[in-house]
Amino acid sequence: MKPIQNFFQVSHHLPRKINFVRMLAFCVSAAVLVLCVASAVADTTSETLSATHAAQETQSPRVAQSLKTKTAAAKALLVVHYARADKKYDRWNTWCWPVGGEGAAYPFTGKDSFGRYAVIPFKELPKSAGFILRLGDWEQKDIDHDRSITFDTGDTQEIWLVAGDERIYTNPNDIDLSVRVLGAFLDKDNEITLSTTAPLSKEQIQKAQVTRREDAQIKHKIKAFVRIQESLSSRAMYTVQFTKPVSDADIASLQLDIPGVKTSAIYARNILDQERFTPLQATLGAFCTPGKTIFQPGHPSATTCNLFSTTV
Repeated sequence: MKPIQNFFQVSHHLPRKINFVRMLAFCVSAAVLVLCVASAVADTTSETLSATHAAQETQSPRVAQSLKTKTAAAKALLVVHYARADKKYDRWNTWCWPVGGEGAAYPFTGKDSFGRYAVIPFKELPKSAGFILRLGDWEQKDIDHDRSITFDTGDTQEIWLVAGDERIYTNPNDIDLSVRVLGAFLDKDNEITLSTTAPLSKEQIQKAQVTRREDAQIKHKIKAFVRIQESLSSRAMYTVQFTKPVSDADIASLQLDIPGVKTSAIYARNILDQERFTPLQATLGAFCTPGKTIFQPGHPSATTCNLFSTTV
Protein backbone atom coordinates (compact mmCIF):
# COMPACT_ATOMS: atom_id res chain seq x y z
CA MET A 1 0.00 0.00 0.00
CA LYS A 2 2.94 2.36 0.57
CA PRO A 3 3.87 2.86 -3.14
CA ILE A 4 0.25 3.77 -3.91
CA GLN A 5 0.22 6.31 -1.08
CA ASN A 6 3.42 7.93 -2.38
CA PHE A 7 1.95 8.12 -5.86
CA PHE A 8 -1.08 10.05 -4.67
CA GLN A 9 1.01 12.29 -2.51
CA VAL A 10 3.30 13.27 -5.41
CA SER A 11 0.48 13.54 -7.94
CA HIS A 12 -1.33 16.02 -5.70
CA HIS A 13 1.30 18.68 -6.51
CA LEU A 14 1.32 18.03 -10.29
CA PRO A 15 -0.72 19.86 -12.90
CA ARG A 16 -4.21 18.40 -13.40
CA LYS A 17 -3.49 17.03 -16.92
CA ILE A 18 -0.30 15.21 -15.86
CA ASN A 19 -2.07 13.96 -12.75
CA PHE A 20 -4.85 12.41 -14.88
CA VAL A 21 -2.35 10.72 -17.25
CA ARG A 22 -0.44 9.15 -14.38
CA MET A 23 -3.66 8.01 -12.75
CA LEU A 24 -4.73 6.37 -16.00
CA ALA A 25 -1.35 4.62 -16.30
CA PHE A 26 -1.67 3.34 -12.75
CA CYS A 27 -5.16 1.89 -13.44
CA VAL A 28 -3.93 0.15 -16.59
CA SER A 29 -1.00 -1.37 -14.66
CA ALA A 30 -3.31 -2.61 -11.93
CA ALA A 31 -5.67 -4.16 -14.52
CA VAL A 32 -2.77 -5.98 -16.19
CA LEU A 33 -1.66 -7.30 -12.79
CA VAL A 34 -5.15 -8.64 -12.07
CA LEU A 35 -5.33 -10.34 -15.46
CA CYS A 36 -1.93 -11.98 -14.93
CA VAL A 37 -3.02 -13.34 -11.54
CA ALA A 38 -6.32 -14.59 -13.01
CA SER A 39 -4.42 -16.26 -15.86
CA ALA A 40 -2.07 -17.97 -13.43
CA VAL A 41 -5.01 -19.26 -11.37
CA ALA A 42 -6.76 -20.50 -14.52
CA ASP A 43 -3.59 -22.29 -15.67
CA THR A 44 -3.21 -23.94 -12.27
CA THR A 45 -6.87 -25.02 -12.29
CA SER A 46 -6.48 -26.41 -15.81
CA GLU A 47 -3.39 -28.36 -14.81
CA THR A 48 -5.23 -29.77 -11.77
CA LEU A 49 -8.20 -30.88 -13.86
CA SER A 50 -5.89 -32.45 -16.43
CA ALA A 51 -4.04 -34.33 -13.72
CA THR A 52 -7.33 -35.55 -12.25
CA HIS A 53 -8.55 -36.67 -15.66
CA ALA A 54 -5.26 -38.46 -16.30
CA ALA A 55 -5.59 -40.28 -12.98
CA GLN A 56 -9.12 -41.38 -13.88
CA GLU A 57 -7.93 -42.66 -17.24
CA THR A 58 -5.14 -44.60 -15.53
CA GLN A 59 -7.68 -46.25 -13.24
CA SER A 60 -9.94 -47.01 -16.21
CA PRO A 61 -7.56 -47.75 -19.11
CA ARG A 62 -9.01 -47.61 -22.60
CA VAL A 63 -6.65 -48.34 -25.47
CA ALA A 64 -8.90 -49.31 -28.39
CA GLN A 65 -9.12 -45.87 -30.01
CA SER A 66 -5.37 -45.27 -29.90
CA LEU A 67 -4.70 -48.73 -31.31
CA LYS A 68 -7.24 -48.18 -34.10
CA THR A 69 -5.01 -45.52 -35.66
CA LYS A 70 -2.09 -47.95 -35.66
CA THR A 71 -4.06 -50.67 -37.43
CA ALA A 72 -5.41 -48.63 -40.31
CA ALA A 73 -5.84 -51.74 -42.47
CA ALA A 74 -8.49 -53.09 -40.10
CA LYS A 75 -12.13 -52.15 -40.66
CA ALA A 76 -12.98 -53.04 -37.06
CA LEU A 77 -11.10 -53.64 -33.82
CA LEU A 78 -11.83 -55.54 -30.61
CA VAL A 79 -9.67 -55.20 -27.48
CA VAL A 80 -10.15 -57.92 -24.86
CA HIS A 81 -8.84 -57.12 -21.36
CA TYR A 82 -8.34 -60.08 -19.03
CA ALA A 83 -7.73 -60.16 -15.26
CA ARG A 84 -6.64 -63.21 -13.29
CA ALA A 85 -6.30 -63.10 -9.52
CA ASP A 86 -3.35 -65.51 -9.65
CA LYS A 87 -1.54 -63.33 -12.25
CA LYS A 88 -0.78 -66.45 -14.32
CA TYR A 89 -1.30 -65.37 -17.93
CA ASP A 90 1.25 -67.63 -19.67
CA ARG A 91 -0.23 -69.41 -22.71
CA TRP A 92 -3.71 -67.96 -22.20
CA ASN A 93 -5.20 -66.51 -25.38
CA THR A 94 -8.46 -65.40 -26.97
CA TRP A 95 -9.99 -67.57 -29.69
CA CYS A 96 -12.14 -65.15 -31.66
CA TRP A 97 -14.20 -65.27 -34.83
CA PRO A 98 -16.49 -62.85 -36.72
CA VAL A 99 -20.04 -64.12 -37.02
CA GLY A 100 -20.14 -66.50 -39.97
CA GLY A 101 -16.33 -66.45 -40.30
CA GLU A 102 -13.28 -68.44 -39.29
CA GLY A 103 -11.67 -68.27 -35.86
CA ALA A 104 -8.09 -67.55 -34.85
CA ALA A 105 -6.01 -67.29 -31.68
CA TYR A 106 -4.90 -63.91 -30.34
CA PRO A 107 -2.39 -63.84 -27.45
CA PHE A 108 -2.53 -61.37 -24.58
CA THR A 109 0.40 -59.23 -25.68
CA GLY A 110 -0.63 -55.98 -23.95
CA LYS A 111 -0.26 -55.16 -20.27
CA ASP A 112 -1.98 -52.52 -18.13
CA SER A 113 -3.10 -51.92 -14.55
CA PHE A 114 -6.11 -54.22 -15.04
CA GLY A 115 -4.13 -57.21 -16.27
CA ARG A 116 -3.43 -58.28 -19.87
CA TYR A 117 -5.16 -57.50 -23.16
CA ALA A 118 -5.39 -58.95 -26.67
CA VAL A 119 -5.90 -56.87 -29.82
CA ILE A 120 -8.16 -58.44 -32.46
CA PRO A 121 -8.44 -56.72 -35.88
CA PHE A 122 -11.12 -57.52 -38.46
CA LYS A 123 -10.76 -57.04 -42.22
CA GLU A 124 -14.48 -56.25 -42.45
CA LEU A 125 -16.89 -54.79 -39.90
CA PRO A 126 -18.81 -57.77 -38.40
CA LYS A 127 -22.27 -57.56 -36.88
CA SER A 128 -20.86 -59.45 -33.92
CA ALA A 129 -17.90 -61.57 -32.90
CA GLY A 130 -17.71 -64.68 -30.74
CA PHE A 131 -14.85 -65.49 -28.41
CA ILE A 132 -13.52 -68.04 -25.94
CA LEU A 133 -10.68 -67.59 -23.47
CA ARG A 134 -8.54 -70.70 -23.59
CA LEU A 135 -5.25 -72.11 -22.33
CA GLY A 136 -2.80 -73.13 -25.06
CA ASP A 137 -4.41 -75.15 -27.84
CA TRP A 138 -7.75 -75.95 -26.16
CA GLU A 139 -6.20 -77.46 -23.02
CA GLN A 140 -8.66 -75.55 -20.86
CA LYS A 141 -11.43 -72.97 -21.20
CA ASP A 142 -11.97 -70.18 -18.70
CA ILE A 143 -15.74 -70.21 -19.32
CA ASP A 144 -17.12 -73.33 -21.00
CA HIS A 145 -19.65 -71.69 -23.32
CA ASP A 146 -19.16 -69.22 -26.17
CA ARG A 147 -19.59 -65.49 -25.54
CA SER A 148 -20.07 -62.68 -28.04
CA ILE A 149 -19.89 -58.92 -28.50
CA THR A 150 -21.81 -56.82 -31.04
CA PHE A 151 -20.52 -53.89 -33.08
CA ASP A 152 -23.83 -51.99 -33.06
CA THR A 153 -22.29 -48.93 -31.42
CA GLY A 154 -19.23 -48.61 -33.66
CA ASP A 155 -16.31 -50.30 -35.35
CA THR A 156 -14.15 -50.24 -32.21
CA GLN A 157 -15.12 -52.27 -29.15
CA GLU A 158 -13.34 -52.78 -25.85
CA ILE A 159 -14.34 -55.27 -23.17
CA TRP A 160 -13.06 -56.39 -19.77
CA LEU A 161 -13.21 -60.00 -18.55
CA VAL A 162 -12.43 -61.59 -15.19
CA ALA A 163 -11.31 -65.21 -14.81
CA GLY A 164 -14.19 -67.40 -13.71
CA ASP A 165 -16.78 -64.67 -14.30
CA GLU A 166 -18.92 -65.11 -17.41
CA ARG A 167 -20.10 -61.49 -17.49
CA ILE A 168 -18.80 -59.13 -20.19
CA TYR A 169 -17.96 -55.67 -18.86
CA THR A 170 -17.69 -52.53 -20.97
CA ASN A 171 -16.63 -50.35 -18.02
CA PRO A 172 -13.78 -51.56 -15.79
CA ASN A 173 -15.04 -49.39 -12.93
CA ASP A 174 -18.05 -51.73 -12.63
CA ILE A 175 -15.81 -54.71 -11.79
CA ASP A 176 -15.20 -55.98 -8.28
CA LEU A 177 -11.79 -57.69 -8.19
CA SER A 178 -11.89 -58.35 -4.45
CA VAL A 179 -11.85 -61.90 -3.11
CA ARG A 180 -15.38 -63.30 -2.72
CA VAL A 181 -16.86 -66.56 -1.50
CA LEU A 182 -18.54 -68.41 -4.35
CA GLY A 183 -19.91 -71.19 -2.18
CA ALA A 184 -19.51 -72.72 1.28
CA PHE A 185 -21.11 -76.14 1.84
CA LEU A 186 -21.34 -78.45 4.82
CA ASP A 187 -20.55 -81.83 3.23
CA LYS A 188 -19.65 -83.78 6.38
CA ASP A 189 -20.32 -83.49 10.09
CA ASN A 190 -16.98 -81.75 10.56
CA GLU A 191 -16.05 -80.50 7.08
CA ILE A 192 -16.92 -77.61 4.79
CA THR A 193 -16.10 -77.34 1.09
CA LEU A 194 -15.24 -73.75 0.22
CA SER A 195 -14.88 -72.05 -3.17
CA THR A 196 -13.47 -68.51 -3.58
CA THR A 197 -12.84 -66.22 -6.53
CA ALA A 198 -9.11 -66.14 -5.73
CA PRO A 199 -6.68 -67.80 -3.32
CA LEU A 200 -6.87 -66.61 0.28
CA SER A 201 -3.85 -65.14 2.02
CA LYS A 202 -2.13 -66.90 4.91
CA GLU A 203 -3.52 -64.29 7.31
CA GLN A 204 -7.09 -64.73 6.02
CA ILE A 205 -6.85 -68.50 6.52
CA GLN A 206 -5.44 -68.14 10.03
CA LYS A 207 -8.15 -65.67 11.11
CA ALA A 208 -11.14 -67.37 9.46
CA GLN A 209 -14.01 -68.30 11.80
CA VAL A 210 -17.12 -70.43 11.57
CA THR A 211 -19.91 -69.12 13.80
CA ARG A 212 -23.65 -69.44 14.33
CA ARG A 213 -25.70 -66.83 12.45
CA GLU A 214 -27.98 -66.12 15.37
CA ASP A 215 -25.09 -65.83 17.82
CA ALA A 216 -21.61 -65.06 16.46
CA GLN A 217 -20.13 -65.74 19.92
CA ILE A 218 -20.75 -69.46 19.37
CA LYS A 219 -17.78 -70.64 17.31
CA HIS A 220 -16.79 -73.94 15.77
CA LYS A 221 -13.04 -74.38 16.17
CA ILE A 222 -11.20 -74.96 12.88
CA LYS A 223 -8.67 -77.80 12.86
CA ALA A 224 -7.47 -77.58 9.24
CA PHE A 225 -7.89 -75.19 6.29
CA VAL A 226 -6.45 -76.89 3.23
CA ARG A 227 -6.47 -75.97 -0.44
CA ILE A 228 -7.62 -78.98 -2.44
CA GLN A 229 -7.72 -77.84 -6.06
CA GLU A 230 -5.56 -75.70 -8.32
CA SER A 231 -8.00 -74.01 -10.67
CA LEU A 232 -6.98 -72.75 -14.11
CA SER A 233 -9.66 -70.06 -13.82
CA SER A 234 -7.81 -68.61 -10.77
CA ARG A 235 -10.57 -69.74 -8.40
CA ALA A 236 -9.59 -71.63 -5.26
CA MET A 237 -11.12 -74.65 -3.50
CA TYR A 238 -10.58 -75.55 0.15
CA THR A 239 -11.70 -78.03 2.77
CA VAL A 240 -12.29 -76.56 6.21
CA GLN A 241 -12.32 -79.15 9.02
CA PHE A 242 -13.61 -78.73 12.58
CA THR A 243 -12.22 -80.26 15.75
CA LYS A 244 -15.74 -81.50 16.65
CA PRO A 245 -18.76 -82.50 14.53
CA VAL A 246 -21.51 -79.96 13.99
CA SER A 247 -24.70 -80.78 15.86
CA ASP A 248 -27.88 -81.48 13.90
CA ALA A 249 -29.42 -78.34 15.35
CA ASP A 250 -26.63 -76.19 13.86
CA ILE A 251 -26.38 -77.52 10.31
CA ALA A 252 -28.70 -74.80 8.97
CA SER A 253 -27.32 -71.89 10.99
CA LEU A 254 -23.60 -71.67 10.20
CA GLN A 255 -21.71 -68.79 8.61
CA LEU A 256 -18.11 -68.22 7.53
CA ASP A 257 -16.20 -65.07 8.49
CA ILE A 258 -12.95 -64.31 6.64
CA PRO A 259 -11.10 -60.98 7.10
CA GLY A 260 -11.62 -58.73 4.09
CA VAL A 261 -14.33 -60.99 2.64
CA LYS A 262 -18.09 -60.60 2.93
CA THR A 263 -19.60 -62.98 5.49
CA SER A 264 -21.06 -66.04 3.77
CA ALA A 265 -23.77 -68.48 4.82
CA ILE A 266 -22.74 -72.14 4.94
CA TYR A 267 -25.31 -74.36 3.25
CA ALA A 268 -25.95 -77.97 4.24
CA ARG A 269 -25.24 -80.10 1.17
CA ASN A 270 -23.81 -83.64 1.11
CA ILE A 271 -24.33 -84.04 4.83
CA LEU A 272 -28.05 -84.33 4.09
CA ASP A 273 -27.37 -87.60 2.26
CA GLN A 274 -26.67 -89.29 5.59
CA GLU A 275 -29.28 -91.76 6.71
CA ARG A 276 -30.26 -89.85 9.83
CA PHE A 277 -31.61 -87.05 7.67
CA THR A 278 -33.74 -89.37 5.53
CA PRO A 279 -37.41 -89.32 6.68
CA LEU A 280 -38.07 -93.06 6.32
CA GLN A 281 -41.35 -92.99 8.25
CA ALA A 282 -42.60 -89.62 7.03
CA THR A 283 -45.26 -89.11 4.40
CA LEU A 284 -44.37 -86.04 2.40
CA GLY A 285 -46.15 -84.21 -0.38
CA ALA A 286 -49.49 -82.57 -1.15
CA PHE A 287 -52.63 -84.43 -0.18
CA CYS A 288 -55.90 -83.25 -1.72
CA THR A 289 -59.43 -83.79 -0.50
CA PRO A 290 -62.65 -82.20 -1.80
CA GLY A 291 -62.50 -79.61 0.98
CA LYS A 292 -58.80 -78.92 1.40
CA THR A 293 -55.21 -79.67 0.46
CA ILE A 294 -52.68 -80.65 3.09
CA PHE A 295 -49.01 -79.94 2.41
CA GLN A 296 -46.43 -81.95 4.32
CA PRO A 297 -42.97 -80.75 3.28
CA GLY A 298 -39.82 -81.80 5.02
CA HIS A 299 -36.19 -80.69 4.90
CA PRO A 300 -33.73 -81.04 7.78
CA SER A 301 -32.10 -77.66 7.19
CA ALA A 302 -35.23 -75.64 6.40
CA THR A 303 -36.29 -72.93 8.83
CA THR A 304 -39.31 -71.58 6.92
CA CYS A 305 -41.68 -72.77 4.22
CA ASN A 306 -43.44 -70.49 1.71
CA LEU A 307 -46.39 -71.51 -0.42
CA PHE A 308 -46.99 -69.72 -3.73
CA SER A 309 -50.41 -70.10 -5.29
CA THR A 310 -51.36 -69.17 -8.86
CA THR A 311 -54.70 -69.14 -10.60
CA VAL A 312 -54.89 -70.82 -14.00
